[in-house]
Amino acid sequence: MSPSSDPATPQNSNVVLIPKKYAHQKDLEAIITRYRTLRLRGLKENPDAFSSKYEDEVEFPYEKWLARVTNPQARSFIAYDDQTDNSLDPLALLLSREWLGTVTIVGPRLLPEDNKTLSKAPWDVFFLTDERIPSEETHHTTLVYMLGGMFVLEAGRRKGNGRRLIERAVSEVRTEATEAGASRVLVVSIVERNNDAARRLYETCSFDVWDDELVLQIPQHQECVGMVLDLRLEGGLSDALER
Repeated sequence: MSPSSDPATPQNSNVVLIPKKYAHQKDLEAIITRYRTLRLRGLKENPDAFSSKYEDEVEFPYEKWLARVTNPQARSFIAYDDQTDNSLDPLALLLSREWLGTVTIVGPRLLPEDNKTLSKAPWDVFFLTDERIPSEETHHTTLVYMLGGMFVLEAGRRKGNGRRLIERAVSEVRTEATEAGASRVLVVSIVERNNDAARRLYETCSFDVWDDELVLQIPQHQECVGMVLDLRLEGGLSDALER
């Protein structure tokens, strides 16, 4: 469980962050349609990688998808199909390229310094509270973020898209936590126990297994593996910018 430096973000990456604000309603609606299509395709192609079911999410109303895309406590990243031209702005890329995969980062949550149980199972902070952590309370603290909704369509696999999605999310987290003055970040992910491919992917991105016998009851009984990327931020913002 030794702390790591975060994986480097590729200079020529095909991963962009879904915006939260839009000048035109039609652009927001187009993004929601694309996100819904990608998510439902993922549920159909690889149902074992999700705790949710296609039959449930296909019935979600528009408002549910809107809430996912605009949730201020979550940021979703999209891997698109072309790495050769990323000169367009993120919205233009999202509207013009085929989407291949996605990952969502949720947080931050504050890890209490005196809670030994949470220090061994930091993912539990997301099941205890939904309160967003005020930035003024984060100086010299440990912040926890959770990676979820990670998947890549069959057409985009074995091309490095999964790794680039994780690297981009971790880079975003590191920058945000450093600017907030945190001294340590734990990026957690809960992986289905039998999903060996996902586990190997996270391990290539420097995640360690903290609990290989994790059992969740949300939304149903699931046998999982708790994985963590432990980042130290002693250098502060200037060190982060120099990397």
